[in-house]
Amino acid sequence: MTGTGTQTDPFIIQNWDDFYDVTDSASYYKLGCDLDANDYNDGVWTACTLTCKELDGDAHEIRNINYNVQSPSLDVPKYAILAAGTNTIKNISFKDFYSNSGFLKAGTSANVNVENCEFSGNAVFFASGTGSSSGYYGRLNFYDSIITFKGSCFGGSTSSYADHTKTFTRCHIYSDTSSPVTTQNKTFCACEFYTCRIEGKCKPTQYDAPSLVQNCIIALENVGDELTSWVFVGKATDISVVDSTLAKAAVSGTGIVPLTTQQMQSADELNANGFVVIEI
Repeated sequence: MTGTGTQTDPFIIQNWDDFYDVTDSASYYKLGCDLDANDYNDGVWTACTLTCKELDGDAHEIRNINYNVQSPSLDVPKYAILAAGTNTIKNISFKDFYSNSGFLKAGTSANVNVENCEFSGNAVFFASGTGSSSGYYGRLNFYDSIITFKGSCFGGSTSSYADHTKTFTRCHIYSDTSSPVTTQNKTFCACEFYTCRIEGKCKPTQYDAPSLVQNCIIALENVGDELTSWVFVGKATDISVVDSTLAKAAVSGTGIVPLTTQQMQSADELNANGFVVIEI
């Protein structure tokens, strides 16, 4: 790789060998081109561990990651990308990924910020933090990102010790978890949502509640059976809009404002319920 690894002169990633060599926790890295995983190892993805100060995609794409795990575990899934000791991943589009296990995970004690990224693909688990009995958590913090995901769990499987291990701020999320592969799919377990728009379909179980929801517009269609504890029975605070015509089960929490689909499409209705809509 060219560059010296400083913030002003980052290492430039030009191929997959360079990408797998992102191993210095004190260094800065930048993508110098798009990368297509079909060009790596005959299209067979091997799990990658990223360790760096910052990985800047510079508006490039990483396409066609296809991660197949032999006899994948639903309790302890493996992930295509492990961000271990990585502080920031930004400005990358991860497109058309597939995993029969997980896609992105933060390593133990890692606190990873994912900024201005785009994700689109299918996996059993999308993203997960890490928990341990000793209290060393790995966190993923998504900011200003667009996520289109189809699979079993959006939030990902995580240790019973981990809580609040994934946060999403100013993100637009389309999540289809209507065909879970496990009855305890934990759709949004240990997730916090701030000022997000969340759309899609889900087939929730009793473990789906996120940790915190603030200032979100939520339009999730429940395609499962009625439940006494639905997907957004969490610590909902401030103004949260839930499409009550889509929810088959109870929705509760402080400050939740039920609106119909028609109301959510009306600027006057949104303004009246605390969401300031400005026509541009």
